[in-house]
Amino acid sequence: MLTLTAAWVLLLAVSYTDAAVGYGTPGLSSALDNGTIKVGIDLNAGGSISYLSPSGSSYNLVNIRDKGRYVQQSYYAGQDLDRTSQGQNRMWSPWPWNPIQAGDSYGDSAPVAAFRNDGRTIYVRTRPLLWDMWREQCQCNFETWTTLEGRTVQVRNKLTTFRTDSRWSVVTRSQELPAVYAIADLNRELSYTGDKPFMGYPVTQIPDGQSFWERWKGTENWAACVNGQNFGVGVYSPPRTRFSGGLYGSPGGGAWDDSTCHISPHALVTLDKTSEYGYTYHLTVGTPHDIRRNAYEHYRTLVTG
Repeated sequence: MLTLTAAWVLLLAVSYTDAAVGYGTPGLSSALDNGTIKVGIDLNAGGSISYLSPSGSSYNLVNIRDKGRYVQQSYYAGQDLDRTSQGQNRMWSPWPWNPIQAGDSYGDSAPVAAFRNDGRTIYVRTRPLLWDMWREQCQCNFETWTTLEGRTVQVRNKLTTFRTDSRWSVVTRSQELPAVYAIADLNRELSYTGDKPFMGYPVTQIPDGQSFWERWKGTENWAACVNGQNFGVGVYSPPRTRFSGGLYGSPGGGAWDDSTCHISPHALVTLDKTSEYGYTYHLTVGTPHDIRRNAYEHYRTLVTG
């Protein structure tokens, strides 16, 4: 039973959600809007980020076609296993331990255990689903804190595991920190890949190659998906310099289309059955100059302490 205080906080959160979002917006349950940008989450997708746009615009930069898209937490541990006899999706077999914030590959939604929006911060605690399995909840929690500053979204993520399984051995794996899926209208991927970071040298357009996702070293800790008018979204995730991503499908398309522009900063992390792991990243809406400037400003803060 809710205490009076908890009930009042929940009422405030719901009231703010209705005021900020409005009714009948598909894939959008709660939002923050600071007059410059608007960010929203979908409580029917584990509280993953489902909406990002300039304030007053309906130009959503996030692709939400399936539960593997969105902007969300995703982690990997253990070796690849064939669990098809237990309901594993044959398209994703064999597969490691892989909890996903939004849901599973069958389209089921990860349950939200706690949520609040006080007008400054959106907090969500999620019990994620294993991506390859059918409705199998992870023995872990995801927590997400989302705030706004200017044209930037700051997100703090935390994984807490309490696994009792004996299936998976401990294996160091590359983690997506985070997984970002933008709309395919943002069909050009940019990053700085040179050996003189944070000195203003020209950025690189990442070419579409033969592999499913391209891989590169982004020495300024950021990458962006932008459209033909040089407008889009960038992710800054220090101190990570390993990135993967690219355009899937064809250029052009919105939030519900199959085509998408993907970015993931990566780091090698070893997760065991009782791990806690957290990190912070930024999403910046604007031009490549805006996105890069945010990275430079935060880099100077890190350097100067």
